[in-house]
Amino acid sequence: MADSWYRMDDEGNLRVRKMHCRSLGGYETFLPEREYEYPCMETDGDVFFLMTLIGGWFGLHKFMTRHYLAGLLYALTCGFCGVFYVCDLLAIISGNYADERISFVEDEAGRMSQRRERFYNRPVGHRKMAFVGVLAAIVVAVVMARFVYIPVLVVASQGILGFQPSEDFLKWMVQMWM
Repeated sequence: MADSWYRMDDEGNLRVRKMHCRSLGGYETFLPEREYEYPCMETDGDVFFLMTLIGGWFGLHKFMTRHYLAGLLYALTCGFCGVFYVCDLLAIISGNYADERISFVEDEAGRMSQRRERFYNRPVGHRKMAFVGVLAAIVVAVVMARFVYIPVLVVASQGILGFQPSEDFLKWMVQMWM
């Protein structure tokens, strides 16, 4: 992403421009409609990427952005078997990882109203190193799937569900991940 998409506002906060596309029947058409500006997160882009790379399996980045339920689900499922973990890493590198916060403000009449604000991550400075980190994370995800998730699923299916997988099924699972 070009750095021209980022600018400092009058208060010294970093903001990012994002293009929104038209929707047709609930589906995005990729035809540009409007350009919006959003504030960036306070956390440095490189630090946020490294924290996600190291602790993303266990939802550290979700806990950092105050999404505690999602962080707990990441911790229990190891980033949904590594799939959502890798997707989050790619979103952080591309600058599309968003955090939405809800705040309540009081107007002049004393009524409380809800305000949603979307924050995007700051740009990652070392993109080549970040890309290498994502490739390493993909390799780790495949190895984890082969040697951890599949045996755990087999044991769980045998012990909890009383389901005995056939030898052909087990051979197919091993061949699929080799």
